[in-house]
Amino acid sequence: MILYSEEMLTKLYRIYRLHQARQDLGFMKIEDFRLLFEEQQQTILDQIDIEAEL
Repeated sequence: MILYSEEMLTKLYRIYRLHQARQDLGFMKIEDFRLLFEEQQQTILDQIDIEAEL
């Protein structure tokens, strides 16, 4: 389970939108971004666990 505040998600979503806008790209809704964010965070945690086992 990934724990994060809505404030943190909102800050990261703003950063994401800024990067997308600079490239003249569309952006996903915050709920879709939430799924991406959670998957990224889980991948990072999984990698940390793997490295800790070595």
